[in-house]
Amino acid sequence: MAEKRKKRNVQMLFAVLLFCCAACLYPVQTKAVQLKRNENYIYCDSSEYDGIEILEYRGEGGSVTVPEEIEGKPVRVIGKYAFKWKAAFIKDVRLPDTVSLIKESAFAGCSMERIKLPLNLCKFERFALAGCDNLQTIDLPQSLTELSDSLFESSGLVQIVIPENITCINSGAFMLCHNLERVVFAEGSKLNTIGQEAFSQCMRLKELELPDSLQIIEGSAFSMDIGLKKVTFGKKSKLKELGGCFDECISLTEITIPKGVRKIDTGTFDECKKLKRITFTGKAPELSLHVFRNINKKAVFWVPAKYKTKYKKALNAKTGFRAKTMKLRTI
Repeated sequence: MAEKRKKRNVQMLFAVLLFCCAACLYPVQTKAVQLKRNENYIYCDSSEYDGIEILEYRGEGGSVTVPEEIEGKPVRVIGKYAFKWKAAFIKDVRLPDTVSLIKESAFAGCSMERIKLPLNLCKFERFALAGCDNLQTIDLPQSLTELSDSLFESSGLVQIVIPENITCINSGAFMLCHNLERVVFAEGSKLNTIGQEAFSQCMRLKELELPDSLQIIEGSAFSMDIGLKKVTFGKKSKLKELGGCFDECISLTEITIPKGVRKIDTGTFDECKKLKRITFTGKAPELSLHVFRNINKKAVFWVPAKYKTKYKKALNAKTGFRAKTMKLRTI
């Protein structure tokens, strides 16, 4: 009994010490970020970005022009959830070119129809413009090199031009953009990767012309894009891998697989019920399970004549090929 009491006392002492340590540290942390206010903003100095970080917009809404300077210091950062509290009242936003970072969910859920982005913007964090239902189009600056997770998720975008310096479109970047009809990749695109669910459930997207630089399309990248009829890869495509990326694209009728593709993952064309013509232009890639499950039962596979034997082995019941109704032809 005494031993248990002693052990309990030690535990209590340890808890008290932890509390005291936390209490000592707390003032230090609060002093590190000194909150300041003016008529429209709560903000702080950011030594990391050598300027001002806007933490919260407190204005009346309508047309919002964020100033280049506050207290003679450049505005560098739009903080996490900065416009959340006035989201319903904001109609359009103009950001100064001094801003280089827009943090997580900064404008999420805002009712704005337009936003002018800084020319020198280096990074969007995830969900920064998610749920902006009235935002139909946006000009992305050349300074960006990637689009973050769920950046435009559930927004009202109708069309988008992906700048040439974007190398990665991350997971869910345009997921659930039900009004998205047109995606254009700028000439000279350096795009390398399209992440998981990046364009998933973009119901009105009908055609895609993907850049030659693209090497990897991850799982479910275009899943359930039910209006997608045509996907085109360039003749010089560097594509190496198709994740399970076009599943349930029920309007897709044909596809040409670039010759550099070495792997096609599970379920890539699963439930593409109208897919009737599949053309391979190179060596037989590694095909995972159910790649062509439940595509059109009379589909025709076109393959290079010199690789026909290998394709016969690769295309089987496990990958979704139905020998009784589907055909293998050579080009």
